[in-house]
Amino acid sequence: MPIGSRAFELLEKLAESAGLLVTKDELVASVWSGLAVEDNTLQVHISAVRKALGKDRDLLKTVSGRGYTLAGSWRSGHPDHGLAATISAPAASSFSSNLPNVRAPLIGR
Repeated sequence: MPIGSRAFELLEKLAESAGLLVTKDELVASVWSGLAVEDNTLQVHISAVRKALGKDRDLLKTVSGRGYTLAGSWRSGHPDHGLAATISAPAASSFSSNLPNVRAPLIGR
C-alpha cells in the first residue's frame, strides 16, 4: 500500500514511541516543524496511516483530546546490519470509568 511521506513520518514517530501516548503537538512538531498546520491536516494523515495498516488499523488508537498510540509488535532497525530489535506494545488497554459495570433494569415505563 503506497503511503505519503508525511503519513510515513507520523507512523515512524508513533512506532518510535513503542506504545506510549504521542500528543498531537508532538506529532505536528516532528512532522511539520516550524509550520502552522490545522488539526484536520493531522487527521487526514492519520487516516492515511490507518488505511495503510489495513486489517491491523485497530493498532492505532486515538486517545480523545490527548493524542495517539500505536500498539503491536514490530522490528526496528535494519536486519542486515544486526541492529534489529523487537518492540512490543499492548494492543488493548484497560479502560476505567466511573459508570457502573452492570445495567440496572428500568423501573416504570
